[in-house]
Amino acid sequence: MVSRPSPRERLLDATITSLRRHGVQGTGIAELLHTSGAARQSIYQHFPGGKAELVAAATRRAGEFIVR
Repeated sequence: MVSRPSPRERLLDATITSLRRHGVQGTGIAELLHTSGAARQSIYQHFPGGKAELVAAATRRAGEFIVR
């Protein structure tokens, strides 16, 4: 059985995809929640700074992927 990624991982993946398609201004919390299937409180549990912290973490993750 394949386990589903954690809400944090799903939020990061959804954010990276949205940033690529729409940029920071076009990336909204509602879209990220819908795409990731995560609960609203997951954002603030994993990223207390909200959208800004989530975008920063997603940008770091995307950068790490490029470096590999």
